[in-house]
Amino acid sequence: MIVAGIERLARKRLDLADGLRKRLSYTGHSQRGEVRGFMRSGEFIVSEQPQDDGSLIVQEDKALEVVKTIAVRKGMGSLIHGADDLSHLSPGESVEFAPGIWITKWAVDSVEPDLSGLEIDAVVPAKIAFEFLALHCGDDIYGDSPQIKSIRRQLLAGELSENNVNVERLMAQNNRLFHGLVFEGNNPGACVQIRLFGRLAFRVQFRCFAIRCTRVSYTHDLLSGDDDLHAVS
Repeated sequence: MIVAGIERLARKRLDLADGLRKRLSYTGHSQRGEVRGFMRSGEFIVSEQPQDDGSLIVQEDKALEVVKTIAVRKGMGSLIHGADDLSHLSPGESVEFAPGIWITKWAVDSVEPDLSGLEIDAVVPAKIAFEFLALHCGDDIYGDSPQIKSIRRQLLAGELSENNVNVERLMAQNNRLFHGLVFEGNNPGACVQIRLFGRLAFRVQFRCFAIRCTRVSYTHDLLSGDDDLHAVS
């Protein structure tokens, strides 16, 4: 759902989403089949992909460079055709650009993000929630109580015990694009809700750790960049 959130952001603010998209994998669909790649400034860029038949899939603007390199390596001399010939190829059309080296141009008809990645590890929202509670507790977060020390050990080790920390994954029907944190109170342990891109949410409950303080909510609007921090009744 992080990927879906980034795609929602890209439709509104491509400039903000572009840096995040570079870290994601995308799949392009063409008549030849599927190709892997990434997004840059709203454009699908094909990743270099060797094929089982010995061919190579590359982005169009790199094709001639690749053919030149192969031709030089094999002592073939100059190319038969140039950049203008490549740009005028129709989808599915093949032309011999060097002796025995052909280029076939394919059009990418549609692009979709690769959603096969792993889910966010529960330790990540647990760490975010613990650091948010530290803003409420001040120096008390460094206390020596067995409960606090146990939680710190688990977060550092990256292994949570459900007896101490429970992370619930949620979904919200919300069209706003924002990140948010709110201390929901003690039930009976301290509970924090985390919202990412408006819709993806986590509720983190520290079962053996409660705090007494004013409940606080923080939001960051992804479109305007505005931050809001206020007390919650």
